[in-house]
Amino acid sequence: MKKNLLKVIALSIIAVSLTTNAFAASKKQSKQKAKTIIVGTGKAYAPFCYLDDNGELAGYELEVLKAVDELLPQYQFKYETFDFANILISLQAKKIDIGAHQFGKTPQREESYLFGTLPYRAAANKIVVLKSRNDINKLEDLHGKTVNTNTGNLVTEFFERYNKTLPDNQKIKIITTPSTVPTEEKIAKVKNGTYDAIFTHNPAEIEKWNAEYGNLLKAAGDLSKETTVYTYHVFRKGDTELRDAVDGALKELLKNGTLSKISIETLGYDATINLQ
Repeated sequence: MKKNLLKVIALSIIAVSLTTNAFAASKKQSKQKAKTIIVGTGKAYAPFCYLDDNGELAGYELEVLKAVDELLPQYQFKYETFDFANILISLQAKKIDIGAHQFGKTPQREESYLFGTLPYRAAANKIVVLKSRNDINKLEDLHGKTVNTNTGNLVTEFFERYNKTLPDNQKIKIITTPSTVPTEEKIAKVKNGTYDAIFTHNPAEIEKWNAEYGNLLKAAGDLSKETTVYTYHVFRKGDTELRDAVDGALKELLKNGTLSKISIETLGYDATINLQ
């Protein structure tokens, strides 16, 4: 009787193993037959999209898309890296199918591209100044001062609109630089007074910068609700089938907590709180 029981257990284990292997093989085969989707992302914008010490793509964008890809057997994602300014150009030229580089919606962009309906990150932009500065604590304190922003981002566009509401003697001087400019260079210009303020929508960055560059900086309040970053994947106009599939997967990842887990692990905070 004992031998028979052991035989039954052994057969059960074999059956489970065969079923598991068959499922894995079926899943692999399904992915091999899937449509290849080329994702265009960046390589120098840590912690969102960058190359790690081994030269491999890493960051929040990649981990989110890997989780999305797992839920979409009809697609197989492959990744190519570009400078930020070239991602949307490549999308329009049909060199890639999805743009993923913390893109925010703007009316100008929406005229040319199809955005996801569900954002996968939300964060308020912080005003970042020297710890010795007590004269900057809110947006209005930046009137007449010099700020550094990344070329083409939401903060730049906000200041351009905001300046139109100010008299000439209070307008904010905006110095834009590419996102690829080293952080150390920007902080050096805050230190020497070239910039009165810089900005970040990743609160964990301030602590990191202080650890690396001499404990110089502090957050001086939120910039504006208008600059709260909601980031979306970007698609070509008319590509609603792919957009809807990605949005459906993101909705599931948000619901089951996977998106929250990914953001905590890669960004150092939960970037999904304001998405619930």
